[in-house]
Amino acid sequence: MGRPRPYSLSAIALALVVGVAACSSAAGSSPAPSLAVPSSVASAELSDALASPTPSLPTAAASPTTPASIQPSTLAPSPAATPGSWTLDLYDARAVRWQNPDVSACTAASALMMLNMAVYWQDYVPLGALAPVPSPPRGWKPDITLARQKSILAYQRKTGTMSLSWPGADAHGWRNSLNYYGWGSINAGVYGDQSFISFAAAARATVTAIALYRKPVGILSMAGNHAQIVTGYKVTGGDPRTGTTSFTVVGVYLTDPLQSHGFRDYYISLATWKSGGKTIRFTPYEMTNSPKVDPIDGQTGNAEWDGKWVIVAPVA
Repeated sequence: MGRPRPYSLSAIALALVVGVAACSSAAGSSPAPSLAVPSSVASAELSDALASPTPSLPTAAASPTTPASIQPSTLAPSPAATPGSWTLDLYDARAVRWQNPDVSACTAASALMMLNMAVYWQDYVPLGALAPVPSPPRGWKPDITLARQKSILAYQRKTGTMSLSWPGADAHGWRNSLNYYGWGSINAGVYGDQSFISFAAAARATVTAIALYRKPVGILSMAGNHAQIVTGYKVTGGDPRTGTTSFTVVGVYLTDPLQSHGFRDYYISLATWKSGGKTIRFTPYEMTNSPKVDPIDGQTGNAEWDGKWVIVAPVA
């Protein structure tokens, strides 16, 4: 990619060092935000990755850096006759790993964790006539190894639209790896990259995708320099799992793959997500290093994402 447009001195310095997903550890030296609280509740060759989208993989063990007290959340109550408060969190401590030692692998680590969580989550039953039938992964076996992360990153770089003179991968490569490893085909269409002209629209789309399809959503944070995962939400009003749009987003559960940022399954309010510190704030995409045409949607990342809030979300 080319250099980002003027953003801030710190963002420019970061963009000169890393690409869309370079995930510089220097940018994450600040601690996790004080408002965030925990939720209650062997390198692989690219040829191998391209040849076998759903290999037999070892079962993941719990990450030693994850507190044992963190447990996967349960579903919110069944839809009530009157509006209320609804919480859903797909996070599972068995599913996670830090992207380290590769600080350019945030999209790969995020894809791996998203697929792991989608496998560990068991409730894919739609609620209500407006709700679609979610598609659980087909063939992916939970894996938190560095080798698998390397394999995914190689695939993302091979199939994305980012200039290979930059490290990491872009949203097209991230989307492609989820569809390929999780559902056996780059054309599976279960995950898509989406862009929005406002933070509010992106936040609502993120919550809606998690609620309807029961899979995590990836976001391009730090002006497009870093990948993070939204695993859950809190809303008031109607239950978004039923397909209703009559709800208000209160906050989300966020996981970051970069160890120096140091947060997993952290709840942040909507206001903090919009205006908090640079490692937690969801900002518009400012990178210009994805000039290639995407064979899936026929667009370049530069034209599709510039100045917008970008997510990688389930659509099936």
